[in-house]
Amino acid sequence: MFNKIKHSILKLFRNDIYHRISHKYYLYNYNSRDLPRLDPFKIEHVKLDNVTEITRREWVNEFPLGQIKDGEWDQTKKMQMWKNIGNKDKKKYYSQNHMGVEIKDTLFFQGCYEHFNEGVPWHETEYWNTAAELIQNGNPIHNNITTIEGLQADCHKTDSLYQSIQTEGYRLQQELTNKSFLDARLHEVGLDIGRDGKLLFRSGQHRLFVAKCLGLETIPVVFHTRHEQWMDYRKLFHQNDKKSNHPDLRNMC
Repeated sequence: MFNKIKHSILKLFRNDIYHRISHKYYLYNYNSRDLPRLDPFKIEHVKLDNVTEITRREWVNEFPLGQIKDGEWDQTKKMQMWKNIGNKDKKKYYSQNHMGVEIKDTLFFQGCYEHFNEGVPWHETEYWNTAAELIQNGNPIHNNITTIEGLQADCHKTDSLYQSIQTEGYRLQQELTNKSFLDARLHEVGLDIGRDGKLLFRSGQHRLFVAKCLGLETIPVVFHTRHEQWMDYRKLFHQNDKKSNHPDLRNMC
């Protein structure tokens, strides 16, 4: 028993050292045009009540962390996330799942809330009915699920995630898996930041929606894309030596 406990402690210690060193390594090699220096790999805790909208920025094939983009993507009410998705059938799911810019209006979040907070079986939720119909018509849904069995497995996986967070608390990816530093960061809940500092949901819907259903106050996140005007404000904020509780203005490098 002692050796087993010792092995677990050493494994956790080595994992922590690995991620600390990796963070410094990638930050050293990251070329940012932001002053003060921008840490694209940082993890910050955000209040879930402040994450209510979905980003409207379109998906692009690029490394997601530490991006800076101008444009109207943070204010438009038109969803553009799936604009560059080549699979027309997959677009049908995203256009039906995202009925507006609010997280509460997505079918998957509504399905999670009905299931976890109101006790409705998955197969009786509107989310299940819509997703199953799309699949049966040959349209894949999130995570490239193309079968009813896959949909059922995803729901079971969401149940397991709910039970895990409920009993063990919300934990970082680096604490849960043996993923590489970058892979662990990319599997955290990801947010964009609009020009006025608004936090916009980008990725990790299962973990975010489950956390909301559980009524958690805060969770750790990474930041994907920041609006260029927010970066201008960020520089002025730092130059004036101000203080703020905004998660992207705390612990500035």
